[in-house]
Amino acid sequence: MSGGGPSPDYLRRKRGSVFHRAFTNSDAIKNFTPPVYQKSATSLQSLEQLFSNSFLTKGVDHKNHQVLAQAMFEKKFDAG
Repeated sequence: MSGGGPSPDYLRRKRGSVFHRAFTNSDAIKNFTPPVYQKSATSLQSLEQLFSNSFLTKGVDHKNHQVLAQAMFEKKFDAG
């Protein structure tokens, strides 16, 4: 995959649905505090740029891009 985006073949395939866990009541929404994981300003900026260009999150406002970026953390896996 060059250029940092998905391959044309990937984009041609039909995607399944994307699901999220629903809140059970309005109190859960009111009392929700998103997690915040420390990261560099460069990492935050890169994530916010990614969200601005992603088809899933490009319609979300900048404030919520910041919340999403702060809530993410790096997870490394072994190859294979």
